[in-house]
Amino acid sequence: MKTISVLTTSLGEFFKNILDTSDWPARWHCGKWTEFHGWLYIISDLLIWAAYFAIPIIIIRFISRKKHAKFIRLYFLFAAFILACGATHFMDAVMFWYPAYRLSALLRLITAVVSWVTILNLLKVLPFAFSLKTNEEFEAEIEQRQKTEIALKQKNEQLGVAEVISCMGHWRWNMSTGDIFWSENLKKIYGFTDQPGYDQYMERIHPQDKELLEKNIKDIIVTGDFKELYHRIITTGGKEKIIHVRGDVMKGPGGIVTEMFGTAQDVTGLMETQMALEKKTKELEALNFELDKFNHVASHDLQEPLRKIATYGQLLNEQLQQKLDEKSQAYLSRIVSASRRITDMINSIVSFSLVKRQEVAFAPTDLNMVIKNVVDDLELKIQRTGAVVHVDKLPVIDANAPQLEQLFQNLISNAIKFQDKDKSPFIKIHAEPLYSTGQFFPGRTQDTCTIVVEDNGIGFEEKYQSEIFDLFNRINNKFEGTGLGLAICKKIVDNHNGSIYAESSPGKGSKFIIELPLYQRGNVL
Repeated sequence: MKTISVLTTSLGEFFKNILDTSDWPARWHCGKWTEFHGWLYIISDLLIWAAYFAIPIIIIRFISRKKHAKFIRLYFLFAAFILACGATHFMDAVMFWYPAYRLSALLRLITAVVSWVTILNLLKVLPFAFSLKTNEEFEAEIEQRQKTEIALKQKNEQLGVAEVISCMGHWRWNMSTGDIFWSENLKKIYGFTDQPGYDQYMERIHPQDKELLEKNIKDIIVTGDFKELYHRIITTGGKEKIIHVRGDVMKGPGGIVTEMFGTAQDVTGLMETQMALEKKTKELEALNFELDKFNHVASHDLQEPLRKIATYGQLLNEQLQQKLDEKSQAYLSRIVSASRRITDMINSIVSFSLVKRQEVAFAPTDLNMVIKNVVDDLELKIQRTGAVVHVDKLPVIDANAPQLEQLFQNLISNAIKFQDKDKSPFIKIHAEPLYSTGQFFPGRTQDTCTIVVEDNGIGFEEKYQSEIFDLFNRINNKFEGTGLGLAICKKIVDNHNGSIYAESSPGKGSKFIIELPLYQRGNVL
């Protein structure tokens, strides 16, 4: 208690005599001050005080204009600290004449307190200040944002172009606010210039579709399940369009639908094309039905009379051969020959029609067995002509065996038929190494084999290479034929997703190159 009493008395005396200068002489009289030294000291202190006085004014002026600047409190503490420091320098200059050391001590105490309050606040703010970005970091971030904005703008432009190309647009409907956003191209599809509301949207809906559309929207809100839907609209110009809408929903608390979003596409052209295709399909189905009837007639009703003509003509030729003159015999032979040619033509047309329309089912097929079956079927023709058929080892591929048998039978038969009379037919069949084409062909893999059928026949000129697979094309009229054999070969190879072409020259035989996939993509048993 005695200590506190002494302290209280000392403080009372201190503040009571705070302006008393009688206890100390003026600083001019302390020590040996020269005029130069003294005024240098005084002017320096006054200049420091003036600077310390100006700095807070500048800080306060800055804060008054930057009301939302960070660390406002710290700015004021710095201003107070600098102002207090300046006051001590001002007091040092004054005491050359007015030695108020008690006042000077009080000013220094105030300066010390303000200094430590500033330090404590500075320590408190520093971690946050260190976390702030530097100017360089801000510039880098701004630059990155600018690049991102440019990239986003480009993406939006690309999206806009894609929407125009696909006749599509995107939309978003906020159920809580009622706000609806439509992309630019979607507004064009519906014929809007501004962002439409729900009522404006419903005004565009075809009257016959409006009730069903409203029901679908209510179902989406209740179930939260957005099912794609079609509806018609009528634009301001009176044009009718068919719109295909797809979308999804966002749900809030309790599973309530808060937002819908999706796409809408103008499918008017697509639907018209689809209807046209359906119409063509029906026409083709009707045509195929008529073709079936024709095949039936051609394979039964037409061929029966032709067979009778050929049979009775042959009988007449045999019975009346001695009674008829050469001219009559020639006429009768031509009748028989013509009826047989017509029969062959009808059979070839029916065969081509069946190959063209047949559903092709593929299965692993040994080409060696296919060729063996063909050679067995042609055994009598091969023996009669002295033909030799040499077959190298062939691969197993996905194929339709009956069609391939028809393919190789046509090629071998042609090789035997188109032959010089003084030369025995020689046919060589071999496979070239497997390879990958590196190209995509619908229905087949890239692994392909090449089958070559070579003969020593009469050959043909190079200019006919692109024509020999055409329907009814006969490049050599010296030999009988329908002109459909190679067309059937081409169709069979097409059915197998392959290709066929020929190389030849007159008198040097022909080479037929067939490329077939090892594995088919569909209908493999």
